[in-house]
Amino acid sequence: MPEDSQQQPDRPETLSMSEEDWYDHPKWYDVLHARGTAAEVTGIEVIAQRFAGWDPDDRYLNLLEPACGTARHLRVGARRGHHCWGIDLAEPMLEYGRERLREAGLKATLLNLDMTAFSANDLGLGHRRIDVAFCFINSVRHLPTDEAMVSHLRSVKRVLAREGVYALGIGLASYGSERESEDVWKGKRGQCAVTQMAQYLPPPNLIVGQRGSEIEPHRNERVISQLAVTTPTREVFVSHAFSLRTYDASEWQAVLKKAGLEVVGLVDEFGDDLDWDWRAGAPGYAVFLLR
Repeated sequence: MPEDSQQQPDRPETLSMSEEDWYDHPKWYDVLHARGTAAEVTGIEVIAQRFAGWDPDDRYLNLLEPACGTARHLRVGARRGHHCWGIDLAEPMLEYGRERLREAGLKATLLNLDMTAFSANDLGLGHRRIDVAFCFINSVRHLPTDEAMVSHLRSVKRVLAREGVYALGIGLASYGSERESEDVWKGKRGQCAVTQMAQYLPPPNLIVGQRGSEIEPHRNERVISQLAVTTPTREVFVSHAFSLRTYDASEWQAVLKKAGLEVVGLVDEFGDDLDWDWRAGAPGYAVFLLR
């Protein structure tokens, strides 16, 4: 048989989706970030016990996640009997989360709301208030201005219970000392594998004028995301770039003061204490517990 007549094995179709917003593809997002979700929900429960006076033998928790995406944390929380609310502006993400809840026979309230302006009435809380609100992995830094951040923090503050806390995961900058960096994330579900390489470009260094006056740096960290999705039938490559608002220690303290919140603890996503003197200006990431 001639070589060119031999049957060739099927190869996956290759697609390139340059500058595609991959938040329009919630399944990929969910697959990529699913690992560790249950442990992080356990961390939220630890935070509730340590800082919000929750007794796990007493009752369920009222949980709120701003920027909830596909509601992966809330789906785990609902499975554990907690009452869960999530808000996001990406409707495809929310609908994916709702469908997963329906499939599992679980209940949670997922709403298309602006995280800078919402109330207890918008959430449908009635007389209830939130024990723990949470937002991890710098999602809150998508807010473009300090004013938007303050408005968001005040909205969360209004729906918290008296001893409730906001567990907010944010990284703080140290202008002029940071370098470009990269992260690689991997996830797999069934025959769908997702890999993301994210490149972080810090804002320019603090500029000092000829007379010694300081000019505020351009406070945007540029993130360039390269996503590869592989299934038995196709390979998809997605390029996506976006900006995250930066905060150094003094800027973060000013925002918290304006919002009327104080830091009552500093932990990781599993509820363990962190030894980081963030007020001294050293860069880093932590879950700030705000009340």
